Parts: sequence; structure tokens; C-alpha cells
Amino acid sequence: MADLCERPQQYGVLFVDLDDFKVVNDTMGHAAGDHLLQLVADRLVGAVRADDVVARLGGDEFAVILRAPVPAVTAMAVAARVLEEFERPFPVEGVDTVVGASIGVALRPTGDGDPAQLVREADAVMYLAKSRGKNRAELFDPAAHADLLERPAQLVGQR
Repeated sequence: MADLCERPQQYGVLFVDLDDFKVVNDTMGHAAGDHLLQLVADRLVGAVRADDVVARLGGDEFAVILRAPVPAVTAMAVAARVLEEFERPFPVEGVDTVVGASIGVALRPTGDGDPAQLVREADAVMYLAKSRGKNRAELFDPAAHADLLERPAQLVGQR
């Protein structure tokens, strides 16, 4: 991420959190959950552009680092392709398993060099996606984020 901050083009992050992943672990066991995470990673890699990087952050959270020039329309198109991949069930231990994904998208223009802040913004807007019904993508907007900070009750109990 730090290397991206020095590139002469806009870059971004998709923060992907699986919807209702806990149900898989609770009903099928942690080995099945681990297998599902591997299948999710494979689908994420298949859904993004060749220059993008998929990383598991922990638990059921992934990041897609958008490395090539990425205007908002392109970032949201990548997010839409990721969501399309979640429309098909995942074959886990002989059972077609359905999980969705909530995605937060945050972008940075040239020369804005705080990758940790970018990830925090993508994470924050991912919660907005969950609060609006899950299985969707939301683009970080500084004004909307300021409103959420002033009225955090909008997100309480939504995760």
C-alpha cells in the first residue's frame, strides 16, 4: 500500500466483509469455514483486474488493492464483479453454501499518502453497506462519512 502512495495515479481499496459467515462456522464447523474462505479468495482473485491484489485481512475480511489507475466508476465496476461472484453458491463439503459480501470502496488521488487511512475509510463505508441491507458496495464519500460520525446511531446494531 505504501508503494501505491507514491505512484502518479489514483488508487484504491475494496474492503470486503462476508455477510453471515458466522452461520457457516456455527453450523458446519470451522474447517468448513476455512474451506469457504479459500473458495472466496479464489473467486475474488478471478473477479478483479490483473494488476489488483487480493489479501485476507483476518477473519472473514478481505482487501482488494486497486493498483492501476482507478476512477470511481472503475472501482465500483470491480466491486460489482465481486458481488456477482457471490451470487453463485460455494460448494463446501458437498453443500451449496450461500454467503454474501458487503464492500466498502475508498479511493485516493495522486500524492495522498496515508494507506492506513484509506483502509479505515473503506472499512467504515463497508459498515454503511451492511446497514443498507448487506450484499452491496458503497463508495466512501467524505461528506457522508462526516454525517455518520455525527449520527453513529445509523449503524448501531447493523453488523
